[in-house]
Amino acid sequence: QQVLDVHNYYRSLHQVPPLRWDANLAKSAQAWADVIGPRCSRDHSPDTKIGENIALYQTQPSPDFKCAPAVGSWYGEISDYNFNTSQPADVNAHLELGHFTQVVWRSTSIVGCGLATGNRFEYQGDFRFRIGCLSVVCRYMDAGNLVSNAQYLYNGESRAWGR
Repeated sequence: QQVLDVHNYYRSLHQVPPLRWDANLAKSAQAWADVIGPRCSRDHSPDTKIGENIALYQTQPSPDFKCAPAVGSWYGEISDYNFNTSQPADVNAHLELGHFTQVVWRSTSIVGCGLATGNRFEYQGDFRFRIGCLSVVCRYMDAGNLVSNAQYLYNGESRAWGR
């Protein structure tokens, strides 16, 4: 529930409708987290019909938090978004803002998330260190980030995304 509440808090700041939790998307997100988590990866799934945000946290010892903090880090991309343009897709396309825009994308109505842990090893000289990791996957329908100025303007960029 917390990850849904955090998504909807950020969406409310942009006057876009709240998301609903979807068990099938959560199952799908968990399945992908189970693939990438053990190998400490941020690889996106090959399924391009759904929206997807992925976060990877690496710590020593292993991270122990849940999905909700990832939503705040995705939303944090807002600081790089150029709101002062009538061509938001063209102006912002080269920046890494897709996590933020997916969180607040107006056409998106459902979300589901999953997480998995893993380990990787680093070497310093003769010493081997275990690094714990946590992969967080959230999946969205309808998918956001349709890269056209018209889509960005419709999905909230103008008044709704303004600060």
